[in-house]
Amino acid sequence: RREEALSIARELGDRSSEGIWIGGLGAVAQVQANYPEAQARIEEALSIARELGDRGSEGYVVGGLGSVAVGQANYPEAQALYEEALCIAREVGDRGVEAWWIGGLGDIATRRGDYTEAQARYEEALSIAREVGERRFEGYCFRDLGTIASDQGNYTTARAHLEEALSIARELGEQNSSLLEACAGLLARIDRY
Repeated sequence: RREEALSIARELGDRSSEGIWIGGLGAVAQVQANYPEAQARIEEALSIARELGDRGSEGYVVGGLGSVAVGQANYPEAQALYEEALCIAREVGDRGVEAWWIGGLGDIATRRGDYTEAQARYEEALSIAREVGERRFEGYCFRDLGTIASDQGNYTTARAHLEEALSIARELGEQNSSLLEACAGLLARIDRY
């Protein structure tokens, strides 16, 4: 369907929609761990965003390239791309996207084992998510805070964060979400200690 939508956008000469669908195909390739295709598609979407002067889309797509770099365990490149995406989100005043890239920087810090930075990033992202009313993203921030607390052996704090994430997921009516699954798995692991 995405290929069909892309074809229609091209027929109509709708460069904005074309960029969105190309970026979407890149995201699909990323989820499938087809990083060369993901990178090529997302770079094409970035070129279109820049051609159109769409800074908001540009920032989002730059962050998408950061996510591809994370998938390839290229954390220095991912960090640079997330920081660039964060600057653009701040420039255009998109607080929700700003929180997302701050959380991404927290993920990179977690992978490096820098839990102090990760915690600070997740708490900042959580604060912004609360400010803009992004409840689902609040849940992810609590999940991430719970994960790093668990990784450090602080199971009481981990449990509190994970239970808050579960509460949010339930409030939003998510029965089979990745958030619920991740939190339930982490809580089961904590219960062994």
